[in-house]
Amino acid sequence: MEQAVGLAERLLDEHKDEISELKLIPGSKGEYEVMLDSEMVFSKRRKKRHPKEEEVEVVIRSQMRDKRY
Repeated sequence: MEQAVGLAERLLDEHKDEISELKLIPGSKGEYEVMLDSEMVFSKRRKKRHPKEEEVEVVIRSQMRDKRY
């Protein structure tokens, strides 16, 4: 979960003017999900791994561009 918190902090620091809501949803055994508004960005439980470097950020940027945040 420590890695997930660090990821959220970095994303919010870098995109604070663009992100209206970013959620980290903890699960059991270190699993977590990352959501932007109501859309799933990454699920460690589903993928069974931590996100690769910048993987979550790429998805968030794409979603922000598509929604024109």
